[in-house]
Amino acid sequence: MKWVLFEFLRCVTVRPFNSHPRRYWDKNKRKFISLWKLKEQLDADLFLVNYEDSREQFLKIKVLDLNPEGIQDEKVERMNKTEFFSYFKEINRRARVSTNNPHSKPISKPDEGSKKLIIDILDGEPTGGFDVDSIYHIGDER
Repeated sequence: MKWVLFEFLRCVTVRPFNSHPRRYWDKNKRKFISLWKLKEQLDADLFLVNYEDSREQFLKIKVLDLNPEGIQDEKVERMNKTEFFSYFKEINRRARVSTNNPHSKPISKPDEGSKKLIIDILDGEPTGGFDVDSIYHIGDER
């Protein structure tokens, strides 16, 4: 297994299923390019997740290819709150299970601002099946 990077993109004026980072690429392309470079350096998976305050819709975009002009290839999945929460909790569960793997190393705990954002996105459920303080590298078994 490998690193998994998430960028949560709050949708205010357009619902998540109708929004895409290409709508505001010119405004935020430096952020997306930086995330892509980090993804390449870590050999990670990069997901952009559109969400809304109501938590009714989540649009999960796995970025498969990106260049300075925009996202060139992607896998998109529409999810409701239950589906996304289950998916996110499973990612975290796999990370915790992998801590028994000698190739896995804990990374520094998220700062308070990051923890608040994760808790807010998960609708105020800080424990909701996972521990926000337990974010681990899922090690490659090479």
